[in-house]
Amino acid sequence: MSRIKLPDIAVKGEVEAVIGGVAKDLEVYFDNTEEKEVIKSCIERVHQVGGSLRLLEIKGGEVLAEEIENLLKAILSGSSLESQNVSELLVGALLFIPKYFDFAINHKQDIPLLVLSTVNLLRRSYGKGILTEHLFFGFTYDGDIESYPVNKLNTYSDVGFRAKRLRHMFQVGLLGVLQGGAIQTHVKSMYRAIVRLRKITGDVPFARIWDLGAILLEIIGERRLQPDSSIKSLLGAIDRQIKLVCDFGVGIGEKCPSRDIVSALLYYIIKSGVDNEKITTIKELYDINSDLSLYSEAELDEQRVKLNAPDKKVLKRVSEEILEKLAAIKDGLDQLDRIGDIADEEVSFIRDGIINVIATLSLLELNYASEIMKEIDSFVCKRLGQQDPHGEIMSVVADKIVVVEMAVNNYASGFDNGEGELIAESNYNDAKRLVVKEARINLDKIKNTIEGYMDSYMDAEQIADMPLLLDEVKGALFMLDFNKAAEIIAKCSRYVKEGVIYSRIHPKDVDIDTLTDALVGIEWYLESFEQYDRADSGLLDVASESIDELVG
Repeated sequence: MSRIKLPDIAVKGEVEAVIGGVAKDLEVYFDNTEEKEVIKSCIERVHQVGGSLRLLEIKGGEVLAEEIENLLKAILSGSSLESQNVSELLVGALLFIPKYFDFAINHKQDIPLLVLSTVNLLRRSYGKGILTEHLFFGFTYDGDIESYPVNKLNTYSDVGFRAKRLRHMFQVGLLGVLQGGAIQTHVKSMYRAIVRLRKITGDVPFARIWDLGAILLEIIGERRLQPDSSIKSLLGAIDRQIKLVCDFGVGIGEKCPSRDIVSALLYYIIKSGVDNEKITTIKELYDINSDLSLYSEAELDEQRVKLNAPDKKVLKRVSEEILEKLAAIKDGLDQLDRIGDIADEEVSFIRDGIINVIATLSLLELNYASEIMKEIDSFVCKRLGQQDPHGEIMSVVADKIVVVEMAVNNYASGFDNGEGELIAESNYNDAKRLVVKEARINLDKIKNTIEGYMDSYMDAEQIADMPLLLDEVKGALFMLDFNKAAEIIAKCSRYVKEGVIYSRIHPKDVDIDTLTDALVGIEWYLESFEQYDRADSGLLDVASESIDELVG
């Protein structure tokens, strides 16, 4: 966090005008992709905005403008892009700049971490790696990592062999942490492995990772820091450093540890807020400023709410109108369900109401609820074109309307009777989180089912319901537009049905482990959405690779 220079009204107005002009020109460009001059002009103006933000010392906006400029340059050069919705991503990121500008001015502070998820979406779209939290914060340890205060090599000649055994212990604990069960028990296993590694490698440069890793694991074990997706990724990186010891053996004494990992370990140790003798020693050894101010996740969430907070007065009235329209739509659909056929004007009333609600939800950026209303419209059209003797179609419609009502009610629940207060917008709507929560509950049931299957010496009855649970998770993921994750779950379901249940072949233990790894990858992916309100598709790579090993 940093204080900013307060701009005059003219500068603020200029930035907003430039951004608005660029957004309009991009719409023209994407309608006619031959107009390269349009992109060149956009690049120049975005660069100008970035310069203004740099002068005002608003780093969050500056970095955002820089990444938008990089993506525009990639488009201009004809580079292959990862994202299929580049136009939406660009315009959304552009319009986020004045919003962040207002936040920085109104709260007189710059918190770049608030734009990290958007920055990483931009970077991923043009093929760049994502920025980790500690790097984005600007925290990089640039001191000596090529030596150690004592630099005394171990006396074990079989370092590589011992490291392989300890890596297995570390990996067992790591898998437990990734799966989310009995965290403290698994962390202790990892801690023991890393302490023993410290002993067999001695005071070599790599000891920095073992020392810092042990402290971080202690902090996690004491529940002072939650192992979110970033920390889990860091623990995975430590595992890969252990592999280097396995590969190089005694030669590890001549190798340097990863500066990025050392920096990340220091960052999270300091961020935890724990203050004891070990950490004091670490701060002195690494010359860390004790006044370094890092936001906790709870504090960041609070700031995100402020950043994403529209005025409540008008929105409260709009929310009430949406609920009234939904009630009228439900009455019309109820009549259709009971009578079986209704007049054309009643049909038009229902369809017009649905379309109106879709447009209003989109305007409020309640995109998840808007997509559900589009599904409702599709179901209603299907019902009008055929009989529904068992009420299956209308039952689905009724369930979906309840979800939309929940979304709108949760949106409106942030309102109170005070004047000028703000509410959190749709990115934090609880309806979408509820679907994610239900999916994770089903994933837990699936993992328990697998354990029961293994404990029963592979009794197929134990997994009879597993395909149904997997299909429910798949349906939830498709509802959330997490299509890649849904496809991975579909492959898991196919493997369980065709490769295990129908074939009546007992799978190998390694195949069950591979299936579990794929499920853990999906769970990790959903966890990233719950924490950051954006799902990191990069987290699906391991899951995809795992299931592809089974089904091809």
